[in-house]
Amino acid sequence: MYKALLLDFDGTLADTLDDVATCMQATFAAFGQPCPAQSEILATIGLPLEIAFCRLRRCETGAENSDLWADHYRTQYARNGGARTHLYPDVREGLAQLAGKGFRSFIVSNKSGSAIESILDRGGITGSIEKVFAADHVPFKKPDHRLYTEQIRLEFPELADDEVLVIGDAETDLQFARNSRLACCWAAYGYGSRQTCLELRPDMVIHSFADLPAALLNPCI
Repeated sequence: MYKALLLDFDGTLADTLDDVATCMQATFAAFGQPCPAQSEILATIGLPLEIAFCRLRRCETGAENSDLWADHYRTQYARNGGARTHLYPDVREGLAQLAGKGFRSFIVSNKSGSAIESILDRGGITGSIEKVFAADHVPFKKPDHRLYTEQIRLEFPELADDEVLVIGDAETDLQFARNSRLACCWAAYGYGSRQTCLELRPDMVIHSFADLPAALLNPCI
């Protein structure tokens, strides 16, 4: 049924929490404020960075200096280079298996492109990803439906909406799918809240990345 997979990155393909937390701590320290607990940081992974900082700082979205905070974080992340990030088990093999069966895989993330691409290269999965739609490459960010309707769909008009599956671990990913009227798969092993994600009624649930090719290649099981 599906031909194109719109894959989230943080919490879906890669465990990035240690690097995200390290760069968050450095950013809060640079602005002279105490860093929130890791559990609070975890709850913001996947959001556009400016919104994540506003939530963590408990200020209104678009608050003064929010862009400066986000820019400082990006600088820290670029220096860090994803040193503590690793792909989840079976991601490399699973993506290769799906590509071999004709599935087209795209990454759609609110993370910067350079951060994603360096990790893809290091993890040996660049060849399995057709394109990366990263936060600094597109005018809209998840969960805005225009990221799909005015960017991805226009770039790949040969794909029908019912041939596209969004895979992600967090509310932002599933809400993006619902806003775009696409099917979605919740990666339950990632960072998202179980209650919140299940309330969005995902079409599929996987508990490891290995479950994805198993489900797509053997839909009757």
